[in-house]
Amino acid sequence: MSFDCTKREAIKRYILEKIYQKDDFISKTVQAFGVSRTTAYKYVNSLANEGLIRLDSDGKYSIRNAEPKEYEYENKGLSEARIYKDVLFDAVADLPENAQDIWKYAFTEIANNAIEHSKAEHLRITVSKNALFTEVLVCDDGIGIFKGISDYYGMTDADDAVFALFKGKLTTDPQRHSGEGIFFVSKAMDYFRISSQGKSFFVSRHGDDPQCMEVSDEARGTIVAIILFNATVLDLKDVFDAYTTECSFDKTVVPVRFVSTSGQPISRSEARRLCFGLDKFKVAVLDFKGVRTIGQGFAHELFSVFAKKHEELKIECLNMSPDVERAIKHVL
Repeated sequence: MSFDCTKREAIKRYILEKIYQKDDFISKTVQAFGVSRTTAYKYVNSLANEGLIRLDSDGKYSIRNAEPKEYEYENKGLSEARIYKDVLFDAVADLPENAQDIWKYAFTEIANNAIEHSKAEHLRITVSKNALFTEVLVCDDGIGIFKGISDYYGMTDADDAVFALFKGKLTTDPQRHSGEGIFFVSKAMDYFRISSQGKSFFVSRHGDDPQCMEVSDEARGTIVAIILFNATVLDLKDVFDAYTTECSFDKTVVPVRFVSTSGQPISRSEARRLCFGLDKFKVAVLDFKGVRTIGQGFAHELFSVFAKKHEELKIECLNMSPDVERAIKHVL
């Protein structure tokens, strides 16, 4: 069986993705492209011969990374445009135009946050690239993004800051910033992680559920890790369009289970945590995936008290279990 160049490159890229995901790349390739196992192994050997993957000591393949490049800056008179030109412009110059557009937007937004909001003295940026994706780490030694938000809004729990940040429109400098940057960057990248003061939030565009977790690193500052597949077909305009109506950012999607440490929100205080900042939007999509049940206090505070106070806000619900649906109907 002979494939054209486009099909051969698609098969190679698929194998690289499955190797990165630590999946059964041979069986998945056979299923996805209708090739034999022998043919699939030929593509694996080709990738190895090109130096794009390697066979590790445990007998498993991994993607071969180029040597990471690190850059350090003193946070005095910096501009995100200058740093982008220094560290990333050449690194992504061979990527498709849509990927370059995403990288310029995402990097400059994250770098600007570190420069203007972190109160950091230094920034450290690491750029890594392989045959599948480009990864950038932006690290600062500032106060930490979750602490900065908590202090500004008077929050007593860092989890409140994590949850509020990813609704969008949250900023500690409303005179100069809209609070949209991190939200849209997290939607544009294939993988997005932000970590600070023992908290880490992870978002993926590939079916993985968002994750909020405790991490051992208590170091000062914030670390943002962003990954974009080199051959992404995503267009930046599509990202903006998914969360805008009438040419403005007025729609957000909220994973409800993160409002509660148990994943099953019960109380009115958890409802208030969820409601914080929603009044800035016209549409709030509440995703109940993973939520089996909710408390009557939670339901009443959200769908009766808050909803009646903000009738201009359209609340949409996704992935409701029968118990969740009954609890909501009971308070309406």
